[in-house]
Amino acid sequence: MNLIRIAVFYFFFFMGRISVAQTAIVINDMELQHKDCLKIKSDSSNCSKIFLQQMDSMLSVVFNEVKTQIASEQKADVIKDQMSWSKKKAEFFKVQDETFVYNLKEEIWKKDMIRITYQQKAEFLLKRIKFLLKKIK
Repeated sequence: MNLIRIAVFYFFFFMGRISVAQTAIVINDMELQHKDCLKIKSDSSNCSKIFLQQMDSMLSVVFNEVKTQIASEQKADVIKDQMSWSKKKAEFFKVQDETFVYNLKEEIWKKDMIRITYQQKAEFLLKRIKFLLKKIK
């Protein structure tokens, strides 16, 4: 059922504007799929990697939608804010990757370290998506 909603979402996205409600439902479905995947799959790091990729794609979709739905005088501010946030994202991802490599080199390896790294990155993106959605409510 969740995959059908996601497919319908992308259909409406490519056909025209999407609503905040539709986007929120799809994001919620993605989160539920991710949680279900973590319960079922033995390769939980792959579940989190897929979730990260979904959130990265969704961020692009939402940002583009925000740009089309806000007043033209606000667009420059939103774009500037997104560029600033992108720098924060790059720094956050860099720290996550450095922490992962450090723990690996120092043999502080934990079973779920890869999954946790992907998960933290995905949650960072999810927070931004929710922030951007508030701009078009």
